[in-house]
Amino acid sequence: MFKLKFRPDTDRDAIVREMLLHPLGYLRILSIICSSVVFGCVVDRLNSVYRLDNLVYRYQCAFNNNGNCCKLAIAVGVIGFVISLMFLVKDVLYHAVDFSENFNFKVLMVLVDAAVHIPTGLLWFASFSFSADQWRKTNKNDLQGLSLVNRGNAVVAFSFFCVLLWLANVVINMILMICLMLKRGGRSRGYASFPEGSDSVHPDGPSTS
Repeated sequence: MFKLKFRPDTDRDAIVREMLLHPLGYLRILSIICSSVVFGCVVDRLNSVYRLDNLVYRYQCAFNNNGNCCKLAIAVGVIGFVISLMFLVKDVLYHAVDFSENFNFKVLMVLVDAAVHIPTGLLWFASFSFSADQWRKTNKNDLQGLSLVNRGNAVVAFSFFCVLLWLANVVINMILMICLMLKRGGRSRGYASFPEGSDSVHPDGPSTS
């Protein structure tokens, strides 16, 4: 069990600012926006990629009438949204804890971050591939209005953006892991480049001084 020790020299606003200015902070916010667009466009049935079948008076998925495609887009979009929010909170904790006392905990958080985003990124890739294929087969003339076409295009486009965002998240976490190890090694050897108590090195975000 980890016994967390928080940084005594940094207030709450500074921690949040560090988190938002960190590359992962930008990725979290973009991931939340893109995930919201994907499942929001599909869930909003009256003006979205669902359409009304005038014969049976029910909503059908506009992606080639394939309900599984819409269900997958909704599911992956919601999962991506929730994960991004959860790890946004994780980022605040990551920047709040002291490096020297909680090195193993920080390493664990980075590993969990990467481990969660790898399978989720694969889900995004599957959703993007499925929706793009079904959208290609869809007769756009059957859709009710330009709004449905635009929202269908948005689902495909933002699903692709999410694939890139999740891939970037894994890459940055791997770089962050290397930086943590270098910072740890520098402190253990007493290198001047990693002075004790300094939080200006990349793994803890930009300097607040």
